[in-house]
Amino acid sequence: MVERPISPLSPEAVERYRAGELLKKNRNREICVCGHSMNFHTEVGERTVCSPAKMRCKCVKGRPILEASNLRMFMYSTSGIGSEHALGKGLTASIAHGASFTWVGGEGGPATCDICLEKTLDPIPVAVDTLNGQPSVIGTGVDKLVCEECYLKWATE
Repeated sequence: MVERPISPLSPEAVERYRAGELLKKNRNREICVCGHSMNFHTEVGERTVCSPAKMRCKCVKGRPILEASNLRMFMYSTSGIGSEHALGKGLTASIAHGASFTWVGGEGGPATCDICLEKTLDPIPVAVDTLNGQPSVIGTGVDKLVCEECYLKWATE
């Protein structure tokens, strides 16, 4: 049997809206290392497709690293390293607007460096050039979160 459709102009639809039944409940507050909400990531076979807003991110594997109170702060594109990375721009915007965030996997504590695996209070997001493994100033689809010491060693290799 086919379910009876409800007219969007009906009092029943308005009542369901007011009760919150028609609203999409978005509970996932996780942010990927690429700098975008995990809600924008879709698994397609072995790859991940990240499509925030009207742009296409090159992220190839979603990896949640923090939870944010305001996902709108994480809608930027990568144009460099650190504060110029999409994640860096989102973190800076969150702080500037008073939005909160907590790192995933560390009981809300500091982030972990992807190179030395030590905790760091001031992580630097970096896009990785997939051809030579060096830091890149453009988004490549492979991103790391590193401490300043590891970044300086890595960038001067």
